[in-house]
Amino acid sequence: MSSMLLIIILSAVLPIVLIAVILGTLMKKQAATDKLIQTGVPARGRILQLGTTGQSVAVMGHRHLKLVLTVEVHPFQGAPYVATFEQLISELQIPSVQPGAEIDLRIDPTNPMKMALAGVVPPGMGQHPGGMGYPQQQAWGAQPVGKGPGGFGPAPIPMGVMQPNYKRSLPFIIFMVFITTVPITVIMLYTFVDFDDLLGRNKDDEGSSEDGDKKKKKGSVCERAAECCKVIGGDEKSCSNVKLMPVDGCKQMLDANKEAAKSLGKSCD
Repeated sequence: MSSMLLIIILSAVLPIVLIAVILGTLMKKQAATDKLIQTGVPARGRILQLGTTGQSVAVMGHRHLKLVLTVEVHPFQGAPYVATFEQLISELQIPSVQPGAEIDLRIDPTNPMKMALAGVVPPGMGQHPGGMGYPQQQAWGAQPVGKGPGGFGPAPIPMGVMQPNYKRSLPFIIFMVFITTVPITVIMLYTFVDFDDLLGRNKDDEGSSEDGDKKKKKGSVCERAAECCKVIGGDEKSCSNVKLMPVDGCKQMLDANKEAAKSLGKSCD
């Protein structure tokens, strides 16, 4: 009985632990991306190639795809270079994140190959008459108000990239875990665990000595059914398997075995 109880507890606890580990890993990775977007060095870029990892995350019904972006990076200081990185992108913004799109990047100051996509420049807003060749010392954020690089037109305003908000979804996730694990666990405990036996009680204890001063202590229902199985000639293996049955099944088996023993002139008491 204790082994069955352990199995039921593990079947309820393991999914919760697994969800917690997966969610914790996702939140840790997203926190690193958020920090890089907030503290990284700004740079321009153009998407050269877009790939998919096949991974996705749904948060509050909003799906984010993990994409592989190969970009041409134009730092505000230094020569352009090509880099590849992965990031979760909202499926709603996939049409804007296509090869040729101009993007706003944030680069790790300690590792120029590590970066994050911070925004996408709307089509036609970031294009200088000379193409991507803006003056390298001139950053988007340093343009005169209302002017783009070199004073040509309005300054490009990147459209921010939507990030998964795991903290906001935590109450919903906890609720879903609760309603899917607790009822199933309760049903399994009620079906397979004999709490009277587990707590040292036996509601089927019966019989007393002729003077009424002493009570005969019985074993659990399933154990008694197994012993009665042996009395009527059942083999050891079959009788031992009776102990694994639900309590209600054990009761029915015990009653049937008692009748069989009675017909053989034997007793299970």
